[in-house]
Amino acid sequence: MPQWKKDAPGILFCLKVFMAEILNIHYTLSHAAISLDTGEEFELPVDAVGQFRLIRGKVLDKEEYHQLREESDRYSCRQKALSYLALRSRSAEEIRNYLRKKHFSADIIDETVNALANSGYVNDYEFSLKFIRYKTGRKATGQNLLKKELYAKGIEKSVINRALKESLSDIDDFEKAYIAARKKFLSLANKKNRMRRVYGFLHQRGFDSGFINKVLDRLKNEGLRD
Repeated sequence: MPQWKKDAPGILFCLKVFMAEILNIHYTLSHAAISLDTGEEFELPVDAVGQFRLIRGKVLDKEEYHQLREESDRYSCRQKALSYLALRSRSAEEIRNYLRKKHFSADIIDETVNALANSGYVNDYEFSLKFIRYKTGRKATGQNLLKKELYAKGIEKSVINRALKESLSDIDDFEKAYIAARKKFLSLANKKNRMRRVYGFLHQRGFDSGFINKVLDRLKNEGLRD
């Protein structure tokens, strides 16, 4: 058998060229939806239609198809991130984790989060300040707990320390901690080791031992003892 016939399947395979035809372009107020004969539909920013010279009936080669798909992923990633942010402010790492679950590529996620940060939508320092004010506004909360919770949200230590320093007057609110401790002590009537329990209560709230002992000293000076 001639060699070319033996190689025919491979030759035919190499001659196969990927092509996808644009069947329709539908415009909405927010984006353009591109329907392909592959059964896929890509959502793009409206200006991307002109940028990629997309028209109905255009046949896309493999490179054009992948460019279109990547641009669609980029647009979808940004829209999902903005929708996630609309519910409440988020740290950069929270947004990354959310987008990972949506199966976007690492490059597009990084590009999206960086773009949102440059536009002011994401700011870990401002997020930390708001988080601290929210937590301390609800109940007496110490620095140790705030550090732990902010670090768990992916905030860098330097950013956490800066935000804590800025919010020091809110965190080290002795009067608020004292009121919480007094209320806890009185709720433990007829219980043993009430002071020790109050110490543990304040420790769980994130206060250090020096601060806690000052609060307990005030309780004792007011006649509240085991």
